[in-house]
Amino acid sequence: GRRLLLHMRDVIHAGDEVPRVRETASLSETLVEMSRKRLGMSAIVDADGRLLGLYTDGDLRRKLDDASIDVRSTPIASVMTKSPKVIGADALAVEAAQLMEHHKINALLVVDDERRVVGALNIHDLLRARVVSHMSSTDKQYSHLNDFPADIRERAKRTRLACFDVDGTLTDGR
Repeated sequence: GRRLLLHMRDVIHAGDEVPRVRETASLSETLVEMSRKRLGMSAIVDADGRLLGLYTDGDLRRKLDDASIDVRSTPIASVMTKSPKVIGADALAVEAAQLMEHHKINALLVVDDERRVVGALNIHDLLRARVVSHMSSTDKQYSHLNDFPADIRERAKRTRLACFDVDGTLTDGR
C-alpha cells in the first residue's frame, strides 16, 4: 500500500540523467542525446531549462517515411511536440501512471512550477517501483484505503493503475 504514497522524486531520472537539448539542436543531435540517456525521449528546453517541447522514439518512427526530413539538418524545433503532457514534481507516482494510461503514452517529463524540466520517467520506472502492477476496477470497495488521508483515497479511487490485489485490497507491492 505504501507504493501509492511514492512521490515523483522517488521514481524519476533527474539531473544529468534527463535527456535534454536546446531548441537550436538538430534532429541528429537530439537522437544522440536520446541514445546516450536511454529513456526514449528528449526534452527540448530554452537557456533557463524551461520546457519548449518533447521528441520521442515514437515521433522518429512516425517520420521515417517522410522524405522531407534530413536527420542531420532538420532543426528539432520543427519536429518536436510543442505541448507535451507533463507532471508536476510534487505529484504522486500513481498520478503519473494515471496520466500515462489516460493519454496512452509511455513517458513523461517532470516540471517545476516555472516549467523547468527537473526529471523524466517512463512506464518501466513505474513497473520497477511496483506502482503499476495490474489493472483493477475503480468501482470496487477498497476497505484498506481508509488508512490513508482523504486526498490520497480520492486520488487512488480515480486511477485504474495502482497497487491493488485482484480482490480490491491494497498490496505492499511484494
